[in-house]
Amino acid sequence: MGRQKSLIKNLKVTSAKRTHFCKANSKHKILKGDQRLTVKEGQSEKNYCLKCGKKFLDNAIDELSKLRSAIETV
Repeated sequence: MGRQKSLIKNLKVTSAKRTHFCKANSKHKILKGDQRLTVKEGQSEKNYCLKCGKKFLDNAIDELSKLRSAIETV
């Protein structure tokens, strides 16, 4: 059996080095030292507050659950 591949390649939780705003909602401020979800897209990284990051992860878990159900019914 070959090596298993991860679908979650470019996600990590990082600490903000400066104050800035969430890419999903500009009203959400990320302060220096706050934890945030970092998503690497090509050569750039986008940072999201944990509130928005949790929503992204919840949606991804739902989508993966649906895919798993579809695979199991085959």
